[in-house]
Amino acid sequence: MWREKEKLLGCGSYGQVALVNWNGKPAALKKAKSKTYKNCFRKEAVILKALQGAGGAPILYGMKTVPPVLLVSYKGSRRLCDIMADDSFDLLRVGLEIGYKLREIHTAGYVHSDLKDDNVMVEGSPEAPEVSIIDYGLTCLSGKTIYLIGNPETHPWYAPEVLDQQPSTYASDVFSYGYLMKGILETRPQRYKILDKLFKQAMNANPRRRPTLNFMIKVIEDYTTSPQSDMNDADPDKKLKTPKCIHRSTPDFVKKRKRSPTTEVAKKCRGSYTSIPNRIKTRKVNQAPERYNMRQRKFSKFGTRDLQMHQIDHNLRPRYPLRKYVQE
Repeated sequence: MWREKEKLLGCGSYGQVALVNWNGKPAALKKAKSKTYKNCFRKEAVILKALQGAGGAPILYGMKTVPPVLLVSYKGSRRLCDIMADDSFDLLRVGLEIGYKLREIHTAGYVHSDLKDDNVMVEGSPEAPEVSIIDYGLTCLSGKTIYLIGNPETHPWYAPEVLDQQPSTYASDVFSYGYLMKGILETRPQRYKILDKLFKQAMNANPRRRPTLNFMIKVIEDYTTSPQSDMNDADPDKKLKTPKCIHRSTPDFVKKRKRSPTTEVAKKCRGSYTSIPNRIKTRKVNQAPERYNMRQRKFSKFGTRDLQMHQIDHNLRPRYPLRKYVQE
């Protein structure tokens, strides 16, 4: 199956990962610290099998329960945190690729719940980087609770609702993605006020106040396609608009409800209050004015007595003195 370990890649909360040779190609061997993590490894294997490489997830080669071991495809040794100081990479473009991969995970119905710079692998040349998101130990379906215990000061990339042991949603990953992109933005010499505002909105404590992932990707795309223009910062008329659609535990935008068209009768009723006084002013003093009959949907005349009691008629609410219209 696999041979002896060749190189230790890293250690995590569940165990350690080593580089091994599997059928003539490199593979990553993830071994648990104890047997108590058997269910966690089994859950991660189910998720990797369901993703089928979406989001750059490793391909599952095999699994053992005693001891708990996972064998997955190798995604390289260069992490995002290793290229933060490398000027040859366009980190804003790399961050956009991370957004694409995260959207693939959301489309599959999962929340990664642990997006950070050392869980993102970057392969390939700086001109064409290939991004992969790894470590799906905390991944769950949207709306599920992972019961994570942590401190916001020592674990700032986790959403507040995740640390409060509330259900994880797509907005939780948006918080982590905003924190990740804010760190990328701080490494660039040029200031992007609009992007900085966008990433701060993504890190809002209220998940319903955060922008959607699609909205963030669209704004970042505008900067990467025309990096020299810096359009939103140069033009004061173009400001970042907060998206009207907010998270409802769905990866896509919420469609705006269509209003029913106003009928012609409702227009007449709504405009009768202002139109009737103008009609009365054009008539003679000894001529009885008209009022709009709400039941018959037409104008009807009323006499002098009705005109004297006009003040308590709430359907008309006239804005003119009544005494000049009464015959002396």
